[in-house]
Amino acid sequence: MKLAVASIPPYLMAGVRFMLAGGAMYLWSRWRGNPPPTRAHWKSAALVGALLMLFGNGNVAWAQQRLPTGITAILVASAAIWIVLLDWWRPGGQRPSAMVFAGMGLGTVGIAILVSSRTPGARLDAIAVMVLLISAASWAAGSIVSRQAAAPKSWVQSTGMQMLCGGTMLFIAAVLTGQTRDFSIHQVTTRSLIGFAYLVVGGSIIGFTAYMWLLSRVSAAKAATYAYVNPVVAMILGVAFLGERLTARALVASALSLGGVGLITLARSSSEAEPPEVA
Repeated sequence: MKLAVASIPPYLMAGVRFMLAGGAMYLWSRWRGNPPPTRAHWKSAALVGALLMLFGNGNVAWAQQRLPTGITAILVASAAIWIVLLDWWRPGGQRPSAMVFAGMGLGTVGIAILVSSRTPGARLDAIAVMVLLISAASWAAGSIVSRQAAAPKSWVQSTGMQMLCGGTMLFIAAVLTGQTRDFSIHQVTTRSLIGFAYLVVGGSIIGFTAYMWLLSRVSAAKAATYAYVNPVVAMILGVAFLGERLTARALVASALSLGGVGLITLARSSSEAEPPEVA
């Protein structure tokens, strides 16, 4: 995302990204013979798309222009805590187990150590920080809503609809904020194109779809563990492709983060629900 927004306006980049990925998935599901969605399905997809893509992912893309990637990672990781708390506070929700709380704490400490080791003395943009915290809460709310929302039996179709709706909203936001006014495709760098292509395929069609499928199969607490793993993956990729050093502090932080994931995964969360039928 950092590479993509270097030469593509953030809302425009995110909007086109999700429209391409969502459109491809929706058309594929219809080609596979899945029935057309109902009006109720589209309303749910629009709500989830607004929470996850417009206010969630789109604002992260915007903030990436103002904050270091490491700081962004730890602020976005707060979505994991929001997901567990909102799933607890929702009507009919139940308190997570002590092991889940312990895993959340361990994972958060690990990320804090990891980020502080990568971005020492970073100066923070207060507005960007606030936007990221709001986006994390919005992402969490969308994750919880998606578990109860009316949706087609095909999770591929459902996810494609959510991305189509969210991507369309992001594109409209890009137009309203003037991001399309002076934009030219000729200004996009090769690095941004590579980042954009990865976000469409790896981040949306594969990553986001896997996340939405996971939300339909396991508890919100377990699905949220992705937020603790992402910074560790980023560190490994930095060492492999960007020549970054792997310090002892980073190794300890990674162990704490993955240990938190292990605790949450092993916990028998009281918020675990029976998986709905998928196709």
